[in-house]
Amino acid sequence: NTGIYTFNANRISHENFVIGRLDHKFSEKDSINGSYLFDDAGFSNPDEFNNKDLSQASRRQDLTIEETHIFTPHVLNIARAGYSRTYAAAALSEIIFNPLLKDPTLSFGPIPAIGIIAIAGGVTQFTGGLGAPDTNTFWYNSFQGYDDVYITAGRNSLKFGVAVEHDQDNWISPNQGAGQWTFPSISAFLSNTPSQFASQLQGTDVHRRLHQTILGIYGQDDWRIRPNLTLNLGMRWEMSTVPHDVNGEISNLATLSSPQVYCAQAASGCPSVGAFFNNPTLRNFEPRVGFSWDPFGNGKTAVRSAFGIFDDLPLAFLFVNRVPRTPPFYEAGTAKKGCNGQAFKLPGGGYPCLVPSTFRTIYVQQPKRAYKMEWNLNIQRQITNTLTFGIGYVGSRGVHLPRAVEDADTVQPTGFINGHWVFPVPTGQNPNTNPVSGAACLRVNCNFSRIAADIWDGDSYYQGMQLMLVKQVSHGLQGQIAFTWSKSIDDSSVTFSDNEFIQTIGNPFPLNAKFNRGLSDYNVGRNLSINLLYTFPSPKELSAVPRWFLGGWQAASILSVHDGSPFTAVLASDQAGNQSSQVGAQQLGERPNVNLSAPGCNGHLTNSGNVRSYINGACFSFPTPYTLGNEGRNSLIGPGYMDLDFSMYKTSHIPVRSENVAVQFRAEVFNILNHPNFALPSFSDFAIFNGSGVLNANPGQLRQMQGAQRELQFGLKFTF
Repeated sequence: NTGIYTFNANRISHENFVIGRLDHKFSEKDSINGSYLFDDAGFSNPDEFNNKDLSQASRRQDLTIEETHIFTPHVLNIARAGYSRTYAAAALSEIIFNPLLKDPTLSFGPIPAIGIIAIAGGVTQFTGGLGAPDTNTFWYNSFQGYDDVYITAGRNSLKFGVAVEHDQDNWISPNQGAGQWTFPSISAFLSNTPSQFASQLQGTDVHRRLHQTILGIYGQDDWRIRPNLTLNLGMRWEMSTVPHDVNGEISNLATLSSPQVYCAQAASGCPSVGAFFNNPTLRNFEPRVGFSWDPFGNGKTAVRSAFGIFDDLPLAFLFVNRVPRTPPFYEAGTAKKGCNGQAFKLPGGGYPCLVPSTFRTIYVQQPKRAYKMEWNLNIQRQITNTLTFGIGYVGSRGVHLPRAVEDADTVQPTGFINGHWVFPVPTGQNPNTNPVSGAACLRVNCNFSRIAADIWDGDSYYQGMQLMLVKQVSHGLQGQIAFTWSKSIDDSSVTFSDNEFIQTIGNPFPLNAKFNRGLSDYNVGRNLSINLLYTFPSPKELSAVPRWFLGGWQAASILSVHDGSPFTAVLASDQAGNQSSQVGAQQLGERPNVNLSAPGCNGHLTNSGNVRSYINGACFSFPTPYTLGNEGRNSLIGPGYMDLDFSMYKTSHIPVRSENVAVQFRAEVFNILNHPNFALPSFSDFAIFNGSGVLNANPGQLRQMQGAQRELQFGLKFTF
């Protein structure tokens, strides 16, 4: 049982961790083992302006039981059962520091709480009072059962198995419960002229319970055709049931332009059509094939290759941000202008304007069979008795992958002219000015204000080369060098949300997946890792005391070097006029124009080593109104990373009667070179132009570090 408690002036955190294991052997043929894990943690800290306390809590429990039975020397069966439960609660606010947050006259709607205020241009968001932050609470239960049979028959090693899992996703997920005002600039905030108001309506049901079952059956044969050639053949069938809410509180649009939702079960004003969607997984047959070959038959060279298909099942987690956000069970809207003579300004001028046409809903496309094909080829060669070299190639191709779109109900472009997508100009709108709030509705579906969507049209591509050099222990030295050179490309790196990675951006042309095709958010082009361990020889010729002091020493070192992550320079405003309900540069995803031959650009989009202006602003220009800039997604590469760790330790054995007691002294230095490793710019620094098209003074300023600074650590370890 390990308990960890951390206190500082701003944050209190705790964690309690318990793990246990039991093994029992009934006979020579039967044995059982089980394990249990309990992990409870949480922390609290003040909010962004020290107005209130925010806390998060989590608890995880895992129980597994495994039984092994030997039928014959050639037949073995392993059966396993497991249960997992995870609880998590985020953004809980219970303590008020600023009494003004309790003033009911400042509330944005019927809920007596001050809501959220968002101001574009890098201003820190005000997260309101009690009940204003989205307090998401999750309970996840998973019941698992597995059975595997292993049969050895001559040259064949057969494996057969079945796996079943029943998952229960339960959550309470409010969204903008106290309301949110959005302002396009600081001056707009000071004059109380917001661009939009969004809020969840009072009485909305935000509790959902999605259940689903997964079943898999497989068979595999490792067939040793010749002494130096083994063929691997396998087939897996895997399916999942369609997620269903135990209370039937699921609705969806039949098409993106449908004027009305349909429900899994009949509800007021919502016709029923049965299941959430038709099951696309019933024919998920996944072949696997591979081989291992020793071409010279001397055990020093190995050639291996494999190919397999792996399905991406439409699991419940994909719909965590979708299912709770649909009328008639959930009602929330976005208003962009006043109504009925109502003054459209904070605090309470937005809520009365939330009528059904301002409500948000979802569109979950009928899923296609989403799958990934993977293949590899690698060669290993033993050069000497202690030195092995390897080279390999790995590739993959993803098809019909799910793509999360936070608002698909936007204006669509009218054409592609002079290298730019061009959007329609609303009637009466000056084409030489930026779009304004409340412009005429040209969106796909004007019956709603926002339609978050899951669309199965994403593709992914991966190519990678891997090099490896392994030095086994000889003369006290051992080590390994690993180098990977790869590229990962996709249409979207997210599956259920728009913020799974720090540099993830929205798609300003959401119905065209290819518009966002580029480097994956997690792509790292080159990655080098070197580790060495050296055991110093013991001075046997010395007397006992000097030999004890000088013997048992080891030195170890790890070097990590890799390229930076990709990111995108973006705009802080809707220059294209797609009328998305999303606010902020990250959600809009609109980009500037790029001209590599522009004066001062020199063909480089970044200024390597320039901390104050990492983005080369000379390469970018502000796009004309109602057009999308031509910059590709993730076309900039962030700062690289280098870290060298070093350690020295001495192990001394102390014989005490029949016990062998050992004591180890360790001295470790992390980032011994104290090399500064800068993180990506914050997203406010990705937006390099303001709403008027003026380039920021320090585009892409690097403000944060990643990894450790130089740290020294000493320790003693006793074993007995």
